[in-house]
Formats: sequence, C-alpha cells, structure tokens
Amino acid sequence: MIPAKRPPLLNFAVALVVSVLALVLTLTTPLRTGSPFVLFIVAVMISTRFGGWGPGVFATLFATAASIYVSIPPNGALGLASLDDALRLAPFMLIALFVIVLISRDLAARTKAEEDALRLAAAVSSSEDAIVLKTLEGTIQTWNPGAVRLFGYSADEAIGKSIQIIYPPDRLDEFENTLARLKRGESADHFDTIRVAKNGKRIDVSVSEMLMRDAQGKVIGVSKVVRDITERKRAEAAARFLAEVSDVLASSLDYKTTLASVARLAVPHIADWCAVHVKAEDGTIQQLALSHVDPAKVELAQELQRRYLDDPNAPFGVPNVIQTGKPELFAHITAEPSVAATDDLAALRLLINLGLKSLMVVPLIAPGRTFGAITFVSTESGRYYDQADLALAQDLAHRAALAVDNARLYDRAQSLNEELDRRVAERTAELETANQQLRLLAGHLQSAREDERINVAREIHDEIGTLMTAIKMDLAFLGREIGGNGAAKSPDALREQISATTKLVDEAIQALHEIVRELRPGVLDHLGLRAALEWQMQEFQERAKIECQFTSDLDELELDPQRATAVFRILQEVLTNVARHAQATRVDASLRKEDGYLILQVRDNGKGISEEQVHNVGRFGLLGMRERAHVFDGDVVIHGSPGEGTVVTVRIPV
Repeated sequence: MIPAKRPPLLNFAVALVVSVLALVLTLTTPLRTGSPFVLFIVAVMISTRFGGWGPGVFATLFATAASIYVSIPPNGALGLASLDDALRLAPFMLIALFVIVLISRDLAARTKAEEDALRLAAAVSSSEDAIVLKTLEGTIQTWNPGAVRLFGYSADEAIGKSIQIIYPPDRLDEFENTLARLKRGESADHFDTIRVAKNGKRIDVSVSEMLMRDAQGKVIGVSKVVRDITERKRAEAAARFLAEVSDVLASSLDYKTTLASVARLAVPHIADWCAVHVKAEDGTIQQLALSHVDPAKVELAQELQRRYLDDPNAPFGVPNVIQTGKPELFAHITAEPSVAATDDLAALRLLINLGLKSLMVVPLIAPGRTFGAITFVSTESGRYYDQADLALAQDLAHRAALAVDNARLYDRAQSLNEELDRRVAERTAELETANQQLRLLAGHLQSAREDERINVAREIHDEIGTLMTAIKMDLAFLGREIGGNGAAKSPDALREQISATTKLVDEAIQALHEIVRELRPGVLDHLGLRAALEWQMQEFQERAKIECQFTSDLDELELDPQRATAVFRILQEVLTNVARHAQATRVDASLRKEDGYLILQVRDNGKGISEEQVHNVGRFGLLGMRERAHVFDGDVVIHGSPGEGTVVTVRIPV
C-alpha cells in the first residue's frame, strides 16, 4: 500500500494509536518479559507504511520512551540508569531505523512505479490513436478512448473479444500472418492497411504491434497502436489525382477536349457521375460532357441533370452556381428540411428515391467571369461528401478553368497569328502587285516620255520648222530684191512681202506657245491651282465638245507647286480618260478643303467604269493618278456604275 496524500496530523495520530496499542498489548501479554520490542517493531512498520518515514520515526521514538518508562528500572522514570540499559535499547532502535529505511525506499519505488503507470494510463486515455492491449492469441484486454472513437466499439463491447472484430473479411489473412510473426518473437512496426469500424466503414490505418515482456523476459501480451491515416491517404490520393489531372489538362489546347477529360477523370475517383456545363456566348447553358461509372446509366444521369440540376428557376444547381460563382455542397441528400437546406423539398425527395447520396456543384471561374460549372454526384458508392471533398473539387475546377482560359487564349493567339499571316500575305501580294505596277508604270512613263518627245519634235518640225523654212525663203527672196539681183519690185509689193513674212513669224511664235502650254501651262504658275483647273475644264470643253462645269469655294489656296502640279495632272488624266472611254456628254468637277485634305472630285455621266477596269493593272492612266496622290500620302478613289457614269475622288493632305 502506498500512503495517499493525507493530512500530516492524521498520519501521526495513526502512528500514535498503533504505538499505544503495541504498548498495551506488550504490557498485557507474556511478550513483556520475553520479547518486549516485537510489537513495537510492528507498530513502526505499520506507521511507516501508512504515513511514511516521519510517522515511522515517531513510532520508534514513542516505543523507545515507553520501553524506558515501563521496562527499564527504575520503573516510571524516563532516564537510563546504566550503559547496559542503553545497549538493551540499541538493537531495537537500529532494527526500527532499518525497517523505516527499507519501507521508505520500497514506498518511493512503488510510488514512482504507480505514478509512471498513471501517466502512461493518462497518455493512453488521451491519445488520439487507438491503443489496445491483447493477448498473444489476439484477445482484447484493454481498449482506450481512442479505440472507441476510431472503431465505434465501447470498452465493454470490445474487451474479451478477438481483435479480428476490426479486420475486414478480405484481410483476415493479415491477422494470421501477424500472429505468426508475434509468436516468432517479431514485432510489426508501422505498416499501412485497412480496418473496419463497427458501422462497417473501412478505415485507412497505420498499425504497430509490439511484444510486452515481464522482468524475466517472458511474453505477457501485445501492445497494438492503430493510427487513423484516412486524411493522409486522402491527401496522397488527391495529390496523385491532381497530378494526373494536370498532365491531362496540359496535353490538349482544345477546351472542349479538356473539360471532357476532367469529367472522365473525376469518375470514379471523386464521383459516380460527373457533368460539365459551360455558358455559351448567347447566355445559354450547355452540357459539354457527362461521364458515369456505369455507362448504362448515362442516359438516366442526363435526365436527372436536365430535370433538376439544370433548372434555371431552382434555388440550387448549375444555373445558380454559374450565376453566383459560389459552390454548393449537399453532403447528405435527405428528405429532412434541416438537411436539405432548400425550399424545393419535392425535387430533393425525388433525387433520394432515384438513389443520390451526396452532391457537389462547383463553378468554373476564369479571370473576371464564371463560364461554367462541374457537378459531382455520389450514388452507388455511398460516399458522402465533406468539406475536404469540396476543397478537392474546387481545386480541380480551378485547374480546369485555368486550362480552359489558357486554351482560349491560345486559340485567340492562333487566330491573331493566322490573321496576321493573312494580312502579311495580303500586304505582300499588294506590294508585289504594286511593284509590278510600278515597273509597268515606269516602263509606260519611259515610253510616254519618248512618245512625248517624238510628238514635240514632230510639232516643232512640222509646224515651226515649216514656218521657219517659209520665213527663210521669204527673207532670202527679200535679200535678193534689196541686193538688186532680182526683178525690181515696187515698195508696196515689198511691204506686202514683209507683212506676209511677219505673219509667218507670228504663227511660229503661236505654235511655240502652244507647245510650251502643253508641256507646262503658265496659268498654274501665275494664277494658282483653282484658276488652272477652271482653265483646263474650259479648254477641254472647247476641244472635246463636252459640257463642263467647275465649282470651288476656295477663294485663296496656299499650296506648294508640287501638290498643285499633281492635282492639275490628275485632272488632265481624268479628262483624257473621259474623252477616250466615257462617252459622256457632261463633266462636273469640284475643289474643296475638308478635315485637312484637299479634295478634287470629278463626275461624268458616261457609261461608267467597271470594278474590273478599276483594278486593271494595265490601265496606266489610273495607275499614274494613284501614284501622283500616294507621293503626298493621298489617295484616289474611283467608282463607277454601268450607265450612271464615273466618280473620281482625289484626297491629298494639306
């Protein structure tokens, strides 16, 4: 017996009572004369055992004093008469002290052992792990609270039963193998396996079994520690699943293929069937994929999805999740309103009757928008979703949304690249066409320049040359007349001859002016662009016999000579084309400024130019007009309608 924590006064009172009792018995029995200290030794032992070394010493001192008082002469005195009397008491005191020391040490050892046992028991009781003591054959001897929480059996239900009650039927061979190892003296350290709870739930656990031996090394039982590793296994499985998902998501840049792959991967890992919905550009919600653990039930799953989970008016389901961007979790689908958490109880009851156990709907969220949702449903497996499952589903949806967003960005980038390639190809073709046109135009200009030179030379030769020859002949004739080498003529005849020669000179000068005016009209340099255009229209009307009208609201126009020349030459080319091809009877031209551009518009009422003729690279007149405008970052737009004439609009920035 280990002395409990008692009041010290009680311990000493007990020592006093025991010591007095020992004294009375000693005085009233034959022990007084034979062995007077025997009962006192017993009193010391009892006092020490009950109260510790302090009461033991008290009992020893009381016994010594009592012995001196009643047994050692002179009786009734507390003093020692001789050394022999002291020697008679010495053995008793030594034995008493020895007994006190032995019992105190034993008490200290027992106290420590019991405290250790109590600490161990407290640790076992407070442990989250299931700690079970069993016999070597597997009979349960102790069953801590951790085991109660993990397996559902109370201590009364488990103690005395075989440990096989927590083994799944398909793993009873583990029991036999472990028993054989333990009987061989081997322990089983930390192996992962599955055990079953009272309600039939299978639990992932880590198990350690250690042999217990007594002081002599004999096996007295087995200590079994079972740790619930369900969360660890779930985390490991989730990590493997998400890694697989990431690989699949990275394998395709087609978002439809990506989302269909998500539905296939989710079954049966986290759902018995899974559906993916996306929101189309027109706002409608479309089912993109549905996968079921039983292919024969895909049609039924689609019907359930369509009737209840896709209802836009329901306070739950895919439309609600897409609208709010918040996930929904129905951990236990039941007819109880407190669990259903919805007013649509009839729909939920029908879902229960159709076998649904648990349901999650999570949104697909890209930056700034919710574009879809994924539905996870538990049926045949009987799995009930919790917050950890919801977190896994949201993680999956987040990865899928990022993959879809990346796929869409890739598609957009591809479209932009294709558009860029198309524009580059078009621009390249345009440049090649422009280069070809420029080469043709350069050749045409070279030919036109040579033709113009020939025309100028012909006009000089035919008109001025002829006139000069006639003038030379007249002057030669006059020279002979004046020199007296020819027949004499009257002064009137000479004056008439000189007048005719003067007329020839005037005609030569006029012809020369006409040639110069064709090369560069002086009115453009002296009177400006507006006057030059108006003059050109009048000249064209007189020459082509086509009615012309020119209008302009520009009284003063400050324009550099280069731009003025370009606009004037373009009008000349337009009028030339009208005369050659339009079969028009009227031409209207206007000149104005608008938004920083000088705009010349020429309209005729002829047969109209066709689009094919507008884009014909062989029409050098049109090409020349465009190039004159392009020099100044301007443009020439030509539009014609059959039977309604042609409109040429020239825009040059000023």
